[in-house]
Amino acid sequence: MDRINEVFAYIQGLELSKIVDLIIAIAVIILFLVISPVIGYGVLRIFYKKEDKDEIQKSPIYKTIRVFINLSGIYLATKIAVFSKQQDMIFDKCMKIVVIWSIVNIIAGVSELNQKIIERLEKEKKYDISKNDKFTVIIVGKIVKYILYILASYLTLKELGYDIEGLATGLGIGGAVLVLAAQNLVKQFLSGFAIISDKPFVIGDYIEIVKGGNTIAGNVVGITWRSTRLETNKDTIISVDNSEIISSSVVNWGKIKKRVYSSDIHLSLETDEQVVEKIISRIKFILRNDIKIIEKTIRVNLAGIDGDSLTISIYLETTITNYNKYLEFCSKLNLTILNIIESQGISLAYPGRNIYIKESERKLPLKKTVKHIVKQKEKKTSKPVKIVK
Repeated sequence: MDRINEVFAYIQGLELSKIVDLIIAIAVIILFLVISPVIGYGVLRIFYKKEDKDEIQKSPIYKTIRVFINLSGIYLATKIAVFSKQQDMIFDKCMKIVVIWSIVNIIAGVSELNQKIIERLEKEKKYDISKNDKFTVIIVGKIVKYILYILASYLTLKELGYDIEGLATGLGIGGAVLVLAAQNLVKQFLSGFAIISDKPFVIGDYIEIVKGGNTIAGNVVGITWRSTRLETNKDTIISVDNSEIISSSVVNWGKIKKRVYSSDIHLSLETDEQVVEKIISRIKFILRNDIKIIEKTIRVNLAGIDGDSLTISIYLETTITNYNKYLEFCSKLNLTILNIIESQGISLAYPGRNIYIKESERKLPLKKTVKHIVKQKEKKTSKPVKIVK
């Protein structure tokens, strides 16, 4: 009862003009609460006409606009109501901080909303969005957002009366320790910026990172200012620091426009000349009728004759760039070549060795001598031995 009496006493002590100002202030707050969702939706609808209502209302820009309008209504209400100068100064500082963070959140929200729109359009296949454009929107948006957050934090502390420069100077040795601790973070940030400017790879590329004899390979599925995520052939995700990538050799298989197939086939020395020509002719025919092979790059010829075999060299270039599809292509081509060779009734050559035995130096019967030599050769080498009497 005492508190209620105090409230009534306070109201009775107010002048009529103050009561009217208080009622108007409350009405302004209610009005801004009502119109904030309408204004927020209307502003976003101007820039994103094709987006549905639910997607707009879930965006961080919409929420930021609503909060800003609501807080603006409260600030305007404080100006209508009668407060002391000291209280007005506090409300002014609070409003400046609200404006700072609202601008930052709106810019960050624009970046996130653009990313969602790009992903949706890509799924619906309405537009052919390049990898570079998608990469630029994602990475640049993240960098701008982090820079704005740092700047907003600095302006907020300054608005609250904190002397940032004096604080940094007063830290002394502690500040130096913090700088050293943040050195790696700054290095990663600069490395991420270098990747953006140089564009050695983009999202979707298959890359190999080679450093010190170690190789990390996979599809690029995510890039941030700090690290790059790769999806390996084993369906695992590996995060690699951008600073490590900058100091390594990067092989980008996503940039290639063709792949090379090269193989040497070794036929036995006893293969007839006409059979060799027929094999070469059939291989050329098969290759020239494959649309995945660049015809002008086809080279099939008898490359050499050595002590063990006749060597047919095959070289070509294919338009297949996907690595898994390229492996399938090579497998089918190898099986086709084997089928051509088998159809001629010949087999591939294998390393052999001729052994000659002088008749005058035989002390054992020929059969026993040959068996003895063969056994000795089998102990020394696993290669087949060709014996000529």
